[in-house]
Amino acid sequence: MNRSLPWYLALLMALSGAAIAQSFADWDIMADTWVATDAIGREMPLIDEVGPVTGSPAQDAVGESPQQRAIRAIEAIFAGGDLAAETLQLSNEFTDRQVARLV
Repeated sequence: MNRSLPWYLALLMALSGAAIAQSFADWDIMADTWVATDAIGREMPLIDEVGPVTGSPAQDAVGESPQQRAIRAIEAIFAGGDLAAETLQLSNEFTDRQVARLV
């Protein structure tokens, strides 16, 4: 067996890893710059066409911010509350806020 083969393989792997990392660095990961087109050519409207999102998801009906609600849930769990129930409630409240923005 050729003793230099492992070194060649290691070098090949290092170079291919660097090339892959460089190609990922060129990707646009900022969601606000994405343009979507489906298979039949329809494009998603841009903010200039539809305007900003209506409704403020920052506070719910009782005036509690999502951060305050999350802290209250964590405190309830630490005080012996049901983890699954608190998590489900937070998830449902988040979904309700997001759906309310759409209607």
